[in-house]
Amino acid sequence: MSRLERMRQKMHEENIDAYVVIRPENGRYLSGFTGGEATLYITIEKAFLLTDFRYIEQATSEAPEFEIIKTGPDHFEALSEIGHQAQRVGFEGDFVTYESFGKLKVGFQQAELLSLPNLVTHLRSVKDQAEIEIIRQAVKIADDAFTKVLKSIEIGQT
Repeated sequence: MSRLERMRQKMHEENIDAYVVIRPENGRYLSGFTGGEATLYITIEKAFLLTDFRYIEQATSEAPEFEIIKTGPDHFEALSEIGHQAQRVGFEGDFVTYESFGKLKVGFQQAELLSLPNLVTHLRSVKDQAEIEIIRQAVKIADDAFTKVLKSIEIGQT
């Protein structure tokens, strides 16, 4: 099951129609996009990555499961255009600023906004097989480096 599918499963469990992801590390985890500016808008049926003109090509390449939407510097206006039908919208309440929350309220006037800050964090805490293999490789690299350094360390050396 992909990360996006797991996210949708969590959304279903929380009984929400959509989720807004602003925290960069959560966006990177769900989409694979490593660029500097992005907001994700995920529904049960679709997934959108909103970014400005500088990152369109990169987003298209790195986030194939997402429909890429080119926005200006403020993603909230575009969010309101694509998310106008949602009734219950979750967001990262521990990361969204007061100003951003105000923009969410304006953009989703008909929706109930729900602070669900741990939705993506919980998904990130449970590692899949690919992540476990990467961790194994990192541990081996660290062990090999430590073994090499250990041979050259002497008492009194600075």
